[in-house]
Amino acid sequence: MAERRSGWSRGERAIVCGVTLTATIAFAAFVVPPLFVGNSITTFPEMPIGIGFAATEPRLVTCPRNSTYPTSGCFSGDYVYNLTIFDSTVTFENVEFEVTNSTGNVVWLFSEGGFSVINETGTVQASSTPSVHLGMTGPWNTYASWVTGSSPLTSRCDILIDMGVGNPAGAHLSFLAIGLDGYTGTTGPLPLP
Repeated sequence: MAERRSGWSRGERAIVCGVTLTATIAFAAFVVPPLFVGNSITTFPEMPIGIGFAATEPRLVTCPRNSTYPTSGCFSGDYVYNLTIFDSTVTFENVEFEVTNSTGNVVWLFSEGGFSVINETGTVQASSTPSVHLGMTGPWNTYASWVTGSSPLTSRCDILIDMGVGNPAGAHLSFLAIGLDGYTGTTGPLPLP
């Protein structure tokens, strides 16, 4: 009658454990950079913003009457692009937005406008500082009371771009997101109708 083995011997377990530990250390050395080197901290490389953020489906509408920039994301009567956030793994502090013309320059408006993020119920989550220059050059100006810079900017929100009083239809404009704080570069230009 053959004798059954009840498991690995102590020597076999030591070999498997040693090989596993060696493989794990080798993998970590090549894939995960060390966090501390001497007295300084090594940071992880930044990722292209296009990996963490994408918008789509721009629609041109006008801002409803009795709207104000801080509460509704646009000034009453202004032309507005509404963009759907298609995919996002970023926070509010990871991105800034801009609108460029056909030569790649940031657009100047006839009156103040800006960017707002609106949730599913139409409530403003954050707004940029109103400006005639349609490129954010700093953090969001205002946040809803439950939102901070480290809050996720999710695909359950839309971007509202207040274009001011001039009708931008057919002006060959594009929307871009700029990566910050762990993200770098810009998204590809999204044509605005």
